[in-house]
Amino acid sequence: MNTKTTLILAILAVAVAACLFFIVKPWETPVTGPVEETKTTAKPLFDPKPADVDRVEVLVRGESSPRVFRKDTDGWMMHAPTTAPATEWEITSNIIDKIGNLKYLKEYPVGDKNRPDDNATRFNNPVATVKLMKGDEVLAELVVGNSLPTGKGSFVKRGRSDVIYESQENLFDAFDKKVSTYRNKRILNVKLEDVKEITATGLSAYKLVKSGSDWLIEQPERGRADKSAVETNIANPLIGLYVADFVDDTPASYKVYGLDEPRLMLNLKSTKNVPPKAKPGDPNTQPADTQPSTEEVENVLWVGGSTGESKYYARLKSAPWVFTLNSSTVDNFSKRVSDLRDKSLAKVENAKVIRVVSQTPDGEMTLVKQQGKWSFADGTASDATAVADLIKALADLKATEFVDASKLLIPLDWSRPRASITVTQEGEAHPVTVLVGTASSSGKMVYVKNAAEDAVAAVREDQVTQLLAGPIAYGDRQVLQFPRERATKLEITRAGAEAVTLKQEKNVWTMVSPVQASVDADAARNLMQDLSTLRAKNIVGKDKKAFGLDSPAVTLAVYVEPLTADPNVKVVSMAPAATKPATTKPATTQAGKRPTLQDLLDYTLTLPKDKQNPLAIEMLKDMIAKEKAQATQPVSQPATKPAQYAPGMSPEELLEFQKTLPEDQQNPKATEMLEKLVAERKASESQPAEEKPAASQPEQASPPPPPTIYRLMITQKGGKTFACREDRDLVYELENKIYDDATAEMHDRQVAKLDVATVTDLTLVVGGSELSFRKSGDEWTYVADPVLPIDKAKVDEVLSAIRDLKTHRYVAYQAADMAQYGLGGQVDRVSVVADGGRRIEILLSCLLYTSDAADEFR
Repeated sequence: MNTKTTLILAILAVAVAACLFFIVKPWETPVTGPVEETKTTAKPLFDPKPADVDRVEVLVRGESSPRVFRKDTDGWMMHAPTTAPATEWEITSNIIDKIGNLKYLKEYPVGDKNRPDDNATRFNNPVATVKLMKGDEVLAELVVGNSLPTGKGSFVKRGRSDVIYESQENLFDAFDKKVSTYRNKRILNVKLEDVKEITATGLSAYKLVKSGSDWLIEQPERGRADKSAVETNIANPLIGLYVADFVDDTPASYKVYGLDEPRLMLNLKSTKNVPPKAKPGDPNTQPADTQPSTEEVENVLWVGGSTGESKYYARLKSAPWVFTLNSSTVDNFSKRVSDLRDKSLAKVENAKVIRVVSQTPDGEMTLVKQQGKWSFADGTASDATAVADLIKALADLKATEFVDASKLLIPLDWSRPRASITVTQEGEAHPVTVLVGTASSSGKMVYVKNAAEDAVAAVREDQVTQLLAGPIAYGDRQVLQFPRERATKLEITRAGAEAVTLKQEKNVWTMVSPVQASVDADAARNLMQDLSTLRAKNIVGKDKKAFGLDSPAVTLAVYVEPLTADPNVKVVSMAPAATKPATTKPATTQAGKRPTLQDLLDYTLTLPKDKQNPLAIEMLKDMIAKEKAQATQPVSQPATKPAQYAPGMSPEELLEFQKTLPEDQQNPKATEMLEKLVAERKASESQPAEEKPAASQPEQASPPPPPTIYRLMITQKGGKTFACREDRDLVYELENKIYDDATAEMHDRQVAKLDVATVTDLTLVVGGSELSFRKSGDEWTYVADPVLPIDKAKVDEVLSAIRDLKTHRYVAYQAADMAQYGLGGQVDRVSVVADGGRRIEILLSCLLYTSDAADEFR
């Protein structure tokens, strides 16, 4: 380091030290609290400052006439050299506030020896002369001269005063501005809520009318408009029209700008609130002068040619000046009408709908909502979910596009639509009607329209499926509903498989046929859960054959005991007691008096129509008639069993005839009734006659009503599950889970019930080779070679696999010929001895062990 560098560094170090010592003084405690402002001798030029200024005139150096700004009800406007909206902050902040708050540091009255001359002040050609006014009254006038030699202020004078002041602030830049600086580039001052109508011609043609808070398209085709699309693309950009650049305030010709024949014209109609002309009590005023009023305002925008720089020339009809707009703004104004339409075909709210009238290819219907529940016009209950689906389909119906119906090859006849849906909504004066027309040529789209609108929409085919559904689809979807604990028997018939019967006692299900066995508890529970509250996804029709239900994959019959079948409930006959003759032979049972044929007939006739069995009723009537006929004739037994049914048969004859019928034609309930009747007759005939007193008998217990049998047929077609009840003509679509549960294996699927800890012997026969293992204490030995070490964990693993072995499905519940399943003769097998000698043996048609399996246990 040379001497010069060292000297410079030393000087810098001394300077830093001096700064710290004399200025920063780090050893001093910092001063807290408010710091006093630096006092100045500046005084206000206008005291008091002007208030309520509503007019400003600025005469700028080099201009022959002043710039005039006036405050109107809509804000500040420029009135000279042109008429245009002014930027409010430029007037209030940069002119009015700047002059009103102006302060001076020195003053030079006339005769002051230090007073500057015109060469210094240039008041003979000032920068600007500014007047702040209220109406025609001048509140303040300021003449702005040259800047001070120091550049920190300006020479100024007040109007009609010769005193020269040195202002604290330089005013040159405040008034040396172009006229365009004061112009507001937002040239319309309209509120959205005041807009009533927007009309476009030229590049795009439409007429939009405000209706409350919504918009309607009145032209070219009447319909609802998309509120968001209209306000985002057209209304808001138009009322807040923002100029890119001002081009020409006094054009000699509009042709050069393409505005002699505009490419787009927009007419904005709105209302404007006008304040009262006078205050109450003012002289020479009419009552109307003291009230606010409303007037209509029309603003017309013309858009001309392109500037070649992504902008377009434009002007307002009410003003001469030409300006430019960004092309994105013009593109929004030129939207296609279809882009402005509300894509939803109907404004529908589910909670408000109280009535639906539908005309479909499958019939007409009227649905009414009363006390929160839906029903058909005749009072029949309707499915609330189905009605909700219909209303949702209407609310969600959206146009993919709107079409010009006049250009379609096949004209649309809306006087004869495929479907018509009318909904009445609470609080709405007029119902909403949607018409469904024909499909497009591809069949993938369907033409739809709101009856109150002219626009025709094309929607996807799947969107109208619900609208075309007939009355049947809105019926009650509840297929089955019963107390699960009262189901006593379940019959399952599967195509190509053995019929299975399950019975429930004390909430436990067991299999009673074709074999007696325990059931898969999960499978039985799942199926009963499904059936006890079975509800369809849809009602699809009445043609059972069309859905494959003439040959169902599975048929279920559920026997449900009525409430009175409970042994703790005693049903008492309320009929008056009758006097019995002494010769009557009563056949008593545990329940009391034996029911007569007439009792059974009377009970059957009290059942609902859908639960009555016409054949049983006819048989009972014939039996009663025969009893009456035989009352005066000797009893005779038929010599032979009749080959066919004939009126007048005895109970014994009817029972024998029932047994001769094919199984699918037999009536289990009628057979059960006849068997009980014949048994009771035989019992009564073997007892001596008992004389009953002639006095009135006490009330007797009525026979328990028979169980209700629900028979359900189920099949699958096209990946969907369909079902029908035997006593109904409706076809239902169900969840696929129902089919899976109905076809599941009901027999207990566990092959062997085994406690691994109790097993003492394990034998594996694989391909004719036998491997035997025996347990001694906690250790296993290989019988053929007791000294061979055996891995106990691997033996336990095999035993656990045997214990956990479950079948997917049984191919036969009992089989005399095992060979047809590959289980005859020499087969592989697994045998275990457990629980003190109980042997369990499993035969396998194919075992995956090898002859070297013993090695796996080493």
